[in-house]
Amino acid sequence: MSKILNKKVLFWIVSAVIVLGSIILSIVFCVNMSRNEDNKANLFNINCQDLNMQVGEVKSNYYTVSIEDATITINVDKEGIIDIDEDKIVANKSGVVNVEVTAMTDGVTAKDSFSVVVADKDYRYEIIPVLNCTYGENLVMSDNVCYFNVIVYDKMGEALDDVKFVCSATNGAYIEREMGSFILLADKNCSVTLTLTDFNKIITFDVVKTI
Repeated sequence: MSKILNKKVLFWIVSAVIVLGSIILSIVFCVNMSRNEDNKANLFNINCQDLNMQVGEVKSNYYTVSIEDATITINVDKEGIIDIDEDKIVANKSGVVNVEVTAMTDGVTAKDSFSVVVADKDYRYEIIPVLNCTYGENLVMSDNVCYFNVIVYDKMGEALDDVKFVCSATNGAYIEREMGSFILLADKNCSVTLTLTDFNKIITFDVVKTI
């Protein structure tokens, strides 16, 4: 009877040791797997740098990733300022856009973000018809008196306030600025010149009468 009990005790002891060993091996395996994943995640990274560009400029290789065959996803917070074509960034218009680059490989993800500041090469302007005129290549007047505005933008595309103009017109026409709008009186075709005194810039365009 004692021998039978000893065999049973030995059996349970051996079984317990085997189960305990299996548990320990499983824990060690999981810990090693976790460490390997952590090491992989630590080794896998992506790096970007902020960019300053001018309208029309193209830049390549704007990020580096530690694993070349990683899948890359790119998101921007504003549309239209830049175009991203694979590894190239094309600057379309002035403004600031934030870009997030995500790389993924074997279930491991790395992210980085950067900003792109796009500036115009120079100040630009826009002519806005108000009354009795339209504007395309020329200012077209449908009456002897017309009103129009001129908006000047800085290199970052922001509209400027309190811009000073010196204005003149040819062929007997008369032009003046009043309350922010230009008033043009002309009974025949002429040309208009607007000098931006603070920016050393001259705007000139032809005026076409339709009556």
